[in-house]
Amino acid sequence: MKRLTREACLFGYRDSIFKHQLKDKAIVTAIGLALDKKWQPNLSYGPLQSLEPTTATPKAVFDIVVKVRQEKLPDPKVTGNAGSFFKNPIISLEQYDVLKAQFDALVAYPANEGMKLAAGWLIDQCGLKGHQIGGAMVHPNQALVLVNHSGATAQDIVELAAFVRQSVLDKFGVELEHEVRFMGAQQEVYLKDLL
Repeated sequence: MKRLTREACLFGYRDSIFKHQLKDKAIVTAIGLALDKKWQPNLSYGPLQSLEPTTATPKAVFDIVVKVRQEKLPDPKVTGNAGSFFKNPIISLEQYDVLKAQFDALVAYPANEGMKLAAGWLIDQCGLKGHQIGGAMVHPNQALVLVNHSGATAQDIVELAAFVRQSVLDKFGVELEHEVRFMGAQQEVYLKDLL
C-alpha cells in the first residue's frame, strides 16, 4: 500500500499517472478529499451564470447541472452509451489561430500553453449528429456521445468512431482521441490500432 500526493498523481485533463507510468501496475483502493469549509460557487459554466454568486446554494448548482446533463445526454438505462466518447483536444496557439481565422465560431478555452477545443462542436460542424453506421449512431442532441441506436455491434461502434475521427481530421486537421477504453480479447486496444 502506498499513498500518493495530488502532485504525485500527475492529474491533468482526463489524465493521470495511472494511465501512464502506473498503468497496469496499481489499483486505486481509496481517495482522500479536502473540502473548504467556506463554500465558494464556481458559476462560470454557461447556465450557472444565471445564479447570483452571493445567494447560490450547492443544491441550486446541483439542480442546474443535473438538468443540463439530462437535456444533453441520453439516459444509459434507456439508450446504451458510454457518455462522452472523445476527449476535447488541446492544440497549439499557432494551430488555434489558423483555425480561428477559418472558423470564426470555433469553441475553445485556454489550457496548458495551448487551446482546448470542444470536440462536440467539431463533430457537430461536420454534420454528424444522427449519423449512423449499423446500429451505432452519433446522438442527435449531443454530438460527443455515440449511442447504441439499434443492436449495435462492437464493430459498428469502432467504425462509427473511426468515421467521426476521420471527418474531424479532414475538416479541421485535428485528431480526436477516444476517451472510452476499448478492451480487446487480451488487453486494452486503441482506435488507431483497430483501423
